[in-house]
Amino acid sequence: MITPLVAGALQKEGYRVVHQMGRNSGPKCDMNLLDIARALGVKPTLSNADLTMEKPRFGWFFHQSLMSPALDRWVDLRHQIIKRPFLATLERFINPLKADILIASAFHPPYAEKMMTIAQRAGFKNIIIVRNGIEGTIAFPLLRSVKLLLSAKQNDGSFQRQELVIENAPAVDAEEMIAKPKASDNARLIENFLKGGTSADQGTGNIKHFDLRVKMTCEGLKEALKWFHCKHA
Repeated sequence: MITPLVAGALQKEGYRVVHQMGRNSGPKCDMNLLDIARALGVKPTLSNADLTMEKPRFGWFFHQSLMSPALDRWVDLRHQIIKRPFLATLERFINPLKADILIASAFHPPYAEKMMTIAQRAGFKNIIIVRNGIEGTIAFPLLRSVKLLLSAKQNDGSFQRQELVIENAPAVDAEEMIAKPKASDNARLIENFLKGGTSADQGTGNIKHFDLRVKMTCEGLKEALKWFHCKHA
């Protein structure tokens, strides 16, 4: 998971980045952003007033339980229900800060268009939905193209949409597979990359999958943000 590094890169472009995180509701119980934040020693933001302070290196992290205890209780219900209900998707559209831009992902093709519609009705002015990425994250794959579904609200209230296809020139011949990844190991890669520009992971030969994924994802999202600037210029 490279989300904190992507946030740091976007903050260098002048944006303020806020993450929404919470307890893992399943059914997949691998690490999530909350686990990564804890492994990095990041403390959750307590209120909107914290955004007036200096930008943290990875942006601000809002814990779902602090935003809405009622929403946090849904996690326990989902553990009992097993099948994730609609709220597993809708919770990402909660916008307590009235942010202008939403960046989210949709791995399964039918979800992307539905997520775009929900995000527009939720009040986001600019929307980026990462399609065909690494499941469960906004990270780009290294062997296949990724689609960015974009939507920008116009002065008349309508939305102009665009689809960007980011093609790869693969420098690897296989996507790396890590069984049961640990948040502590992931945090170490993030810290290494932040300090030296490389994660120093094992990778394949001299190619570092983690590093390539960070660079490709950051550059792709920056291109999407440039499109928004053109539409609002």
